[in-house]
Amino acid sequence: MECKQIYNTGLRAYLFDSYNIVDFTVLSLYLASYTLRFLVDRWIKTLQALCLYTDQESPQSQCLDDVEVPLDQDGGRVL
Repeated sequence: MECKQIYNTGLRAYLFDSYNIVDFTVLSLYLASYTLRFLVDRWIKTLQALCLYTDQESPQSQCLDDVEVPLDQDGGRVL
């Protein structure tokens, strides 16, 4: 819908309308959050597969014991 509006009105007219800027921002954030959710899900599945198949003698929870969690300036977890 937005692409059709850009095509019909022109890019300059589309960008000067403040409603369109807000609408474009919301759509971009939605697309970015969906993409990030997909990537994180893939990373987690890959990490779980590595933990399950690299060290079959130890439980999966011990696989992540060596991972360092990044901390912010106050000492709290970033993630």
